[in-house]
Amino acid sequence: CILIATNYSSSFSLESAIKYFIVSSLASGFIIYGIFWIYAITKGTSFIGFKTFCLYNSNNTNLIISLKLPILLMVLGFLIKLGSFPFSIWTPDVYEGSPVFVVFYFIVGLKTVFIFIFTRILFFVFSEFHFYWHWFLIVAAAGSFLFGSFGAYSQKNLKRFFAYTSLNQLGFILLGLSSYSFELAVSSTLFFLVTYVINNIMFFSIFLCFYNSNSYRPITLLADLKGLSYFYPWQAIGLTIALFSFIGLPP
Repeated sequence: CILIATNYSSSFSLESAIKYFIVSSLASGFIIYGIFWIYAITKGTSFIGFKTFCLYNSNNTNLIISLKLPILLMVLGFLIKLGSFPFSIWTPDVYEGSPVFVVFYFIVGLKTVFIFIFTRILFFVFSEFHFYWHWFLIVAAAGSFLFGSFGAYSQKNLKRFFAYTSLNQLGFILLGLSSYSFELAVSSTLFFLVTYVINNIMFFSIFLCFYNSNSYRPITLLADLKGLSYFYPWQAIGLTIALFSFIGLPP
């Protein structure tokens, strides 16, 4: 929230910080409530202790079923943190009101860390409940595909455009995590994350060179990219490669 509100003189920036604070607090509430519920049932918070508890009580159907809801609450909280469908309404507004370096931090740094944590919890802790939470991921992935693609198509602001494209990319990651195979899910997610981070670093490193630059007009809208290849051909080629990679075209 502090990073979003760096431009404290802008009411739009402060509004974005408040939106992020409210949504993030809601997501944290779901996660903490799920952890508390699991603690109340298992009398522990250790990952190994939880798996051991499930192993020893695998024949107790009622006890295992009672763990479904807190696990789904934690999954729901992480999906809100990641800004996946249908909890992505706030993302474009927050990105638009944030400085460019904060948008870069959200897209590349924060989201990548959350995905690693989410993957570890799903497959190293809640793997026995895969049948229940993988449907959450499939629905969220499908909605992220559609909402991200159609939302990005109508955008004119570059930050809002990236909010929707990052949502679309998140759909691919969630689809990989929904796989029944642990090896396939982790390997596909890791491969996609590496290309995702490289593409975003390429695009934002070039984009930040022109943002508020005196040598070229400020780039805030997609229309501002018009004519860039005439003055900076190499930078334009880099941006084109990154954008092609975002939509899945080779290489």
